[in-house]
Amino acid sequence: MGKWRYGVILDAGSSGTRVYIYRWLNPQRARKDGSDLELKSLPQLETKKKWTLKIKPGVSTFGEKPELVGPDHLQQLVDHALDYIPDDQVQDTPIFLLATAGMRLLPDVQRTQVLDNICSYLQKNT
Repeated sequence: MGKWRYGVILDAGSSGTRVYIYRWLNPQRARKDGSDLELKSLPQLETKKKWTLKIKPGVSTFGEKPELVGPDHLQQLVDHALDYIPDDQVQDTPIFLLATAGMRLLPDVQRTQVLDNICSYLQKNT
């Protein structure tokens, strides 16, 4: 049982995508070692500046070639996250994707293809 649990957010904006890594005290560990205050509170999220990375362009630029969004865009962010998340925690680390402005401008078919490729790529490579 590791001390920490981790979570990853991919914020896919119109100009680029940022990865944010967070951690919080493992609930099992908190029940065992936590103070009364910690047990009665929501977990405190921790992050570090070096755990964040932004790359350009935005995922919406892959509308014409959605199959490239993973290897040509997301892999750099995945690699960054894997540099900081312990190997034994990777399998249990959730990844959340926030895709806003630029994705709304894509035609429905392209938007669906980009999102499907993102999901498939993350499932196979994380």
